[in-house]
Amino acid sequence: MTGLGYLFTGSLSAGGRLALVSMASGTVVYLVHERIWARVAWGRRTGSTSADRARAMDRLHVSRV
Repeated sequence: MTGLGYLFTGSLSAGGRLALVSMASGTVVYLVHERIWARVAWGRRTGSTSADRARAMDRLHVSRV
């Protein structure tokens, strides 16, 4: 990214700053995105607890002989 910034600005320090700003903004956007998706309940059963989910997973892993 620094190299690309250097090509556009002609300055290595400006290219480095662009790379840092890009990395920081990408990190913030990613974290906000993940928090938003954590609140979306599509495909989840309402009212289920982690213990209910663990029991459901155990039922999936029972071997059938």
